[in-house]
Amino acid sequence: MVQRLGYFMGLEFSSEIVAELQREFGGHPFFTRQVCSKVHQLASSRRPIKVSSNIVHQAKTAFYGELENYLKDILDQLKEFYPAEFGVLRSVIEGNTAELTEYGLEAPDLIDHLIGYGLVERAGDHFDIRLSAIKIVLQRLIESEHGEDRWAEISRRRNAVENSIRLALFHWMKAVDENVWNDILNRNLTTARRQALTSTEPRILFSKSESPFYLSDLIMLIRDERVLPYISARRSIILSHLNSVNRLRKDAHALTVSDQDIREVRVAFDYLEDEFATP
Repeated sequence: MVQRLGYFMGLEFSSEIVAELQREFGGHPFFTRQVCSKVHQLASSRRPIKVSSNIVHQAKTAFYGELENYLKDILDQLKEFYPAEFGVLRSVIEGNTAELTEYGLEAPDLIDHLIGYGLVERAGDHFDIRLSAIKIVLQRLIESEHGEDRWAEISRRRNAVENSIRLALFHWMKAVDENVWNDILNRNLTTARRQALTSTEPRILFSKSESPFYLSDLIMLIRDERVLPYISARRSIILSHLNSVNRLRKDAHALTVSDQDIREVRVAFDYLEDEFATP
């Protein structure tokens, strides 16, 4: 089909490129036509011309962008209306064969639904994404979504920990002399951060909604042994966990959260949430 399409467009596809497209798109006529159309748009207008591997690579890259939008719509529909099928699809992509077997035995209609979508194929008891092109895009989409779930958890728990620390500092501040407090601020905050404060009033500094303190500022304050003296024996552990949380910020980190990252930060959150839990 590829060589016949190419003939009418003045494009000569080598047998190697035809085999590459066959492997990647499984002979799927719609996908193959779309890539050939991209090749037609990208290739020189002086025809006939022999299609290069570079042109094919550019065409596939352009097509993957469109395919990603198309598959994202399917994933969004599955998540909203068919969450069980979405779970099966994720299992296929992640290679969770045990879960797939369970679905196959107890709810085969779910897998049949995905086969009907043309996303999954079955060979005996083995399930996989039908085409490598689809698998590449689905892996990227689901991994991205998985990363967003992790970032959402990190953001939620980080905000809660920050608020708990501010509350602890606010109550501790009630018994602290004003001169001592000002000395703590001057010694532990950078000059720029200290000058940026419009007030040293505790109700403003530790306000749940208006506090000017970042987590990094709270860490600097807690380093001072005069601050929250009752944690003295655990101060180094608390600071270590706070630094772990502060390092894992979306604005200062890779877009993905690795399995090791999420394990470590969950340990930190568990400790901090227990330490600063309100009675």
